[in-house]
Formats: sequence, C-alpha cells, structure tokens
Amino acid sequence: MYIHESDRLGDFPRGQCPPVAGDDIKLIVKSFGDRLDYSVKKRINSVTDVVFIRRHPERWDNNQLKIIKLPRLSGASVADQKLIQEWGHLRDCLVIPVHRIWAKV
Repeated sequence: MYIHESDRLGDFPRGQCPPVAGDDIKLIVKSFGDRLDYSVKKRINSVTDVVFIRRHPERWDNNQLKIIKLPRLSGASVADQKLIQEWGHLRDCLVIPVHRIWAKV
C-alpha cells in the first residue's frame, strides 16, 4: 500500500465518506501515537495499512509477517482495483481527517 508521488495529501476526500466507527478512530489514534517518528506521509500510509488489514486480513502474509502489496492501479485486476480504491477511500475519508485533528491536539 502506498501513496504515489502524483497523489497529494490534504486534498478533499473523493466521494462520500460513510460514518466512522468509534473503534476505528481509537485504532487510528493509537497507531498515530505508535508512529511519532515517521514522516507525515509515511505515518498516514502506515496507519491506512493498519485499518485496511483489519478489514482485509487475507492481505497479511503470516509467514513473512508483512502486508501483501497491491499492484499498481493500471495493471490490477477488477478485484484488486476495488481494493486499491477502498484503500484510497480509507486514507482520504478516515485516516487523513483524523490525522488533521490528532496533529492539532
């Protein structure tokens, strides 16, 4: 999972953002606290990965203890394209807004 260089943090989220569960916010805030030494971009990507893996545990490789990365959007299957879009939606609608508030506190 990643943000391509062409993406910019801080853009208004694409599409409609659904209501957020309190458990997701608690996980995100804790994850931000665990990544204080990361750059903003790396922190947001990493926390988005945490939320995404929580929703899609099949994307976690238990043998190597790492995330199974998604392909680039241009070469992805239809199923992978939906997962890539979901990852971006989680980042834009959930992680970035919580990060903005967390950074102010």
